[in-house]
Amino acid sequence: MLPKARLLVVLMLLPITGCKRQHPETHKELTTANAVSATREDAGNTEPSPPSRFEISTAAFLGVKTPQEATAKLAQEDRDLFTELGNGASGSAAKREKPTNCREWRGIKSKGYLPLSDLAQEVDDGAKVFCEALELLEKAQPARLSHVRKIDWDASIFEVLPPDIHPATSPEDRERIREASEKRLSFKQFRPAAKFERIRKELEGERFFRIEDLDANSVILGRFLAFADVDGDGIDDMLISIINLDAESEQFLEQRLFALTAKGDRQVLKVVRVE
Repeated sequence: MLPKARLLVVLMLLPITGCKRQHPETHKELTTANAVSATREDAGNTEPSPPSRFEISTAAFLGVKTPQEATAKLAQEDRDLFTELGNGASGSAAKREKPTNCREWRGIKSKGYLPLSDLAQEVDDGAKVFCEALELLEKAQPARLSHVRKIDWDASIFEVLPPDIHPATSPEDRERIREASEKRLSFKQFRPAAKFERIRKELEGERFFRIEDLDANSVILGRFLAFADVDGDGIDDMLISIINLDAESEQFLEQRLFALTAKGDRQVLKVVRVE
């Protein structure tokens, strides 16, 4: 079982370098702006205008607004995140080498580094999401069309989130999630009894959500990271971080990065990539 104090350390090590380690549960509502594409009048017809090139959470990736800045961030020292990785991985390559940025972290991973403690696993998951999101942003392209920017971060997001974000703790869970995803079910259709909660964040542009699925003993914490075309099809994708917790013990289960997309308004989001 993971004590709350320790859990706070874990969640503060989300890919949030500019947010100075604040646990999302401490914020109970979210001030969101509808990130809707602007429209233009063309010969009397209203049609979507191309989205702005990128929208990246400045709190999650301090100073990153372009692919070039994502490249620089990968090599930039971030001791707030990586010091904890070294401290929490007793006896591992991480403790000996003490990575200070994503490039160094990737280097020790290539040598076969595996976390040796629960805390090391949690922090390693956070580093993975942070670094792999930056790697996707590094290669991102301008989008010609966006549907994901029209999504409201309120209870209606249940209608478009895919079942894939739900934790799978057994082969049976994985199979149920796979079948629901193939049927293009929304999270609400997959887990109708789950409860959605917005989480307020003081920093402008921050978007969080919390889902409690007590029937499955699960809590899901979601955080917006960026809008960008990461697969090169010209359509905007949305990067989000998902943390899965055990609802009863509040024990950390996993943290994953999802790239989600939609080819129409109000469609269930499709997983482009998951890490």
